[in-house]
Amino acid sequence: MHNPTEDHMTGAEFRCLREHLGLTVAWMFDYLGVGEATVNRWQDGKMNIAPGAVEDVLELEQIATRAVDATVAELQGEAEPVLQVPRTDAALLAADPKNIYPASWHRAIASRVRERVPALRIEYFAE
Repeated sequence: MHNPTEDHMTGAEFRCLREHLGLTVAWMFDYLGVGEATVNRWQDGKMNIAPGAVEDVLELEQIATRAVDATVAELQGEAEPVLQVPRTDAALLAADPKNIYPASWHRAIASRVRERVPALRIEYFAE
């Protein structure tokens, strides 16, 4: 299996990683500063992904992994672990106006945490 590096990633790897991170095409093109058509061409394999964009996406995965690790560590030892996630982007921004990641990102992180904390209960936070 191919391992993406900072200078190369296939379109399928890009799309799978984007989806695994809970990020939409719209969020991704805005974050990377490219057009929507560019992101679609990248993930469809019709255009090589710019090395800087590959680096940025791999960094997003590292940020997500650190968030998962930190959350798992916080929940260790809790008899009934609970993790609250936003239902919508609007609810997230109301709770944390400085947040740059969409609600779907936070739900993807929660899903990854649940893989490591099977007793985890995931709830929406109050809006």
